[in-house]
Amino acid sequence: MKIINKFPARSGLIFLSVFFIFSIFLVIKYVDTERQRDLASWQSRLGMLADLHRSAIEGELHMRRETLRELAENPTLQLYLSQYNSTDNKSDIVLAAQQSHVRNLLAATAERMGFNLRQDSSVNLTTSNDYGIAIVNQSGSLLITSKGFTKDMSVPGMHVKNSLQSGSTSLVNLFNSESGQPVYGYVMPVFQLQNTQSGQATGAVVMLLDPRQGLFNKLKNTHLDT
Repeated sequence: MKIINKFPARSGLIFLSVFFIFSIFLVIKYVDTERQRDLASWQSRLGMLADLHRSAIEGELHMRRETLRELAENPTLQLYLSQYNSTDNKSDIVLAAQQSHVRNLLAATAERMGFNLRQDSSVNLTTSNDYGIAIVNQSGSLLITSKGFTKDMSVPGMHVKNSLQSGSTSLVNLFNSESGQPVYGYVMPVFQLQNTQSGQATGAVVMLLDPRQGLFNKLKNTHLDT
C-alpha cells in the first residue's frame, strides 16, 4: 500500500500563509509611512502659511500705526492743539487758520487710509459708518473727523481717556459697533512741539478700522504655491 506524504503540501500552505500575512504587513507599513510623510509635509506647509499670515498681518498693523504716528507727530497738528488748549492770548482768527491746515492734513491722511473728509463741518455728526479718523482735544472731545466718523464713542472713548492719561498709544481691541460691524483701531496721543512722548498730551488722534478691508484680505490672499 502506497502512503501519501501530506507534510510537503502542508508546509507549502503554511509558507504561503506566512508570506501572505507578511506581505499585508509590509503594505500596511508602507501606507502608514506615506501617510506620516504626507502629514509631516502638510504640517510644514501649514506652519509656513501661518508664518506668512502673521507676517502679513503684522505688516498691515505696522503700516496703520506708522500712518497714525506721522499724523500725531506732525508739527502743524501739535501747534494747533497746543493753541486750542491754551487760555493765554488765543486768537480765534489764528486758530481758524491753523484748523484749516489741520483739516487738509487730516484729509491727506484720510485719503491714504481710504476715508473721506467733509469740508462743511469741523465735526460731522449727521451720518455714521463706524470707521474713520478723528482728532480729539485734551478732554477727549471730537474736533475734526473724517466723513461719517462714528457718533458712538462709548468703546473708543475709554481708549482715548487711557491714551491721554498714560501718554501712550492705545489699541482699540476688536469690538462690535451699534450696527453690528466689526471695528478695531488705535488711539495715539499728541504732544507739544519739542516735547514728544513726555509731559501731558494736548490731544490725540483716533483711527477706527474695518478688519475686513485689510486684515481679512491679507489672510485670504496669502497662499503657498503647490
